[in-house]
Amino acid sequence: MWFERAVTKSGAVPGLPPATGPGAVPTVREAGKSAPSGPLSEQRRILESKLQPAVLATLDCFRKSGNAGASCANVRSGRVAIEVWLRRDSPAVRAQLQALGFALTRGGGARMVAGTLRVEKLEQLAQLSAVEFVALERG
Repeated sequence: MWFERAVTKSGAVPGLPPATGPGAVPTVREAGKSAPSGPLSEQRRILESKLQPAVLATLDCFRKSGNAGASCANVRSGRVAIEVWLRRDSPAVRAQLQALGFALTRGGGARMVAGTLRVEKLEQLAQLSAVEFVALERG
């Protein structure tokens, strides 16, 4: 195609100086690069797939705050009120939730439980294979 011939092997357009600086547009080669992979990005992908954006924002705020989350929305005494949607519900799954410190407030349904959890335990909660999705508790 015409645009493939207009770009050199380095990804730059012939006859134009290379773009540099904060407002620079990436070259064709740079634009094709993927995000770095590894344990951190994989962990973040899991969090983003299982935590409602508002829950993820609460976790991020908690991590960044120097006051144990006191300034973060949805955090009360270091805990967050959540609904946990399960792939399956069983006494073993309930025991896993309890081991994390999940304080059950209501059963909600066959696969949903509501309760409170320490904010720093949200990441461990998302790692449980029985957990499908976590959302802020609805009034």
